Amino acid sequence: MKFPSQKVFLPTRTPFTHIRVESDEKVYLDNPNQLYAICSNTPEKGTVYQIFFLNMLSIAHKLKLPQNGEFIVDDLYLFEIVGRKKSFHQIKDHQKSFIVCGEIERGINAKIPLWAFGFLH
Repeated sequence: MKFPSQKVFLPTRTPFTHIRVESDEKVYLDNPNQLYAICSNTPEKGTVYQIFFLNMLSIAHKLKLPQNGEFIVDDLYLFEIVGRKKSFHQIKDHQKSFIVCGEIERGINAKIPLWAFGFLH
């Protein structure tokens, strides 16, 4: 199943590179810890979860931003990154959709703990 999507923009790690963002698409940092250095307040958990997920999968997989959900992986799997209490409501119509939860220890059915994606790096 093909999903309509946008490309994910990842800043490069080369020194002295100026990055110019010309649209209102999302920009993801290289590391979730960078958020704590540049934010005046504590960053939102969801943003930290999204950056972690993106960084763990972006090395070996192709990621895109869909209209529903957070990320499409390899044009096949749809992922929604959530906290403990969210459900499949936003991605319920897609067969190969998964919830990635940053606040659970064990997965149940198509709900996967975020920490498990750390083993992919």
